Amino acid sequence: MHKLYIMSIAVLVACNAFSQSHSNNWVFGDSTGLNFSTPIPTFFKTSILSHEACASISDSTGILLFYTNGQKVWDRNNEMMPNGDSLNIGKSSFDDPSSITQGVTILPKPGSNTMYYIFQLQAENGPPDNYGLEYSIVEMTLNGGLGDVVSKNKDVFTGYLDEKMHAVKHANGRDWWLTTMLSSANDTTLCLATFLITPDTILGPFSQCFTDLPDLGPPGAGSTGQMKFSQDGSKLAFTRNSYVLLFDFNRCSGSFFFFISIFHEVGSYGCEFSIDNRMLYVTWPSEGAIYQYCIGCPGVIEDSKETIYVSPNEDYYAGQLQIGPDAKIYTSFAHINYSLFEYSIYNQNLSVINDPTLIGLSCNFDTLTISLGTTRGSGGLPNMPNYNLGSLEGSECDTLQITVNIILQNEPFLIYPNPAS
Repeated sequence: MHKLYIMSIAVLVACNAFSQSHSNNWVFGDSTGLNFSTPIPTFFKTSILSHEACASISDSTGILLFYTNGQKVWDRNNEMMPNGDSLNIGKSSFDDPSSITQGVTILPKPGSNTMYYIFQLQAENGPPDNYGLEYSIVEMTLNGGLGDVVSKNKDVFTGYLDEKMHAVKHANGRDWWLTTMLSSANDTTLCLATFLITPDTILGPFSQCFTDLPDLGPPGAGSTGQMKFSQDGSKLAFTRNSYVLLFDFNRCSGSFFFFISIFHEVGSYGCEFSIDNRMLYVTWPSEGAIYQYCIGCPGVIEDSKETIYVSPNEDYYAGQLQIGPDAKIYTSFAHINYSLFEYSIYNQNLSVINDPTLIGLSCNFDTLTISLGTTRGSGGLPNMPNYNLGSLEGSECDTLQITVNIILQNEPFLIYPNPAS
């Protein structure tokens, strides 16, 4: 009799990892919340007020845990957490949210199921001793399971940082790499600062500088805009002035390797990779445009540029881009003066790229189709890493790898759900 022998239950662990839904709830803009547990994201109202800096996180079942604008922390009931006020973030005041692009992000603390880091940038704000990167810690077992900020505004790095911050899993599938940008000394040099977050400590910064780059513009002028790791963590896209810079990334060593720059006549801002890491989408605000570049196609990447959308209203532009748990890519339109929080069809809806892995207009861009109810966006979307990225199997530093050993004896078997990863 033919039998299937499964020698490890690790396959169940692996399947469960892909079912996690830490990015299931987005909180951003002026009181906006979106829940992705339905085929079309469902609106819910929140307490947040944010321009560009915002982040939210859910548990592994998709239930909202908390959210922040880098100044305050709110629980799932939209109440400010104990000790959840007066977080330090740059370019903000008491009644004015931060305009630092990707100024805040939330990362689960490695080795813990209940503790979360909130990282806050102090780029370009106040005297030099207020520059740098800080963190706060949320413990979810406190306050009746609604969470409590147990540590606040702890220094990680004191020094001159520009805008942009994104994270990716270490190749061991447990730790995190967090990358920011050091303020540039000149217009042809770019320096990245990366931190390693482990269960015990935060190491770094590990800095890398790239010289003899294309003329990126005056120092500091190109600090706005997003940086994004690809979904598999192998690449980083970096917007700066009229260029998008692309780097290869080693998830073991935390090292970057510059490989190409993409030029356009006007300044870039938002960027995001498709789920298959093959397509890169970029917004160019002064044109109100969204372009697609095929990173995985033969030939010159610049030559693969396709115009996906150009805004018919010169007062609004496509802002940040963010991939959703449904693998679609979303963008929030903002008024050219982001602090002008007027209501309109543009900032009360999100637009969506429905099939971002397809070339050109086949990507199926829908304009202003995701309702934000009575609330409004301002160009910013939650700064989320790929929480579900696992270990890099077979890499030299895959120290947490669990081997799945399956013996098959000519008997068919089923995987559920199907298809599955």
